[in-house]
Amino acid sequence: MFRAYVTPNFSYETSRSFAHVLVYFYPDLLSLAGEDRITRGIQLARLSIAYGARPGLFDVTSQSMQNASYEVDTSKQTCTCKDSQAGNICKHRIAVAIKTLSGELLSKLNRQHIEDPQFVEDILQGRSI
Repeated sequence: MFRAYVTPNFSYETSRSFAHVLVYFYPDLLSLAGEDRITRGIQLARLSIAYGARPGLFDVTSQSMQNASYEVDTSKQTCTCKDSQAGNICKHRIAVAIKTLSGELLSKLNRQHIEDPQFVEDILQGRSI
């Protein structure tokens, strides 16, 4: 089956900035997922993430197993990895969120704080979180 890959490809710095935007809009993410999972999600967001068979379904390439991937379902907020199956917000779900939500959230952040570009820059750099 043909699967289109989620674009664009982000640099590490861009992925990190988008993660800061996610944490700004979802402050509980840091306490629920933990800094380590968010960091690994940032790294994973730079790798292959493909659209799945239906909207809201994504295939995320495994970092630890060659030729393997995990299925992230954003509508059910699940992933097929062991970490997610144990009830955690896994790095795969964070990576999908970075790839798919952050551009939209960045636009929202810019609209909300149009008069204060320094605030937006501080969020992107992680200084106001």
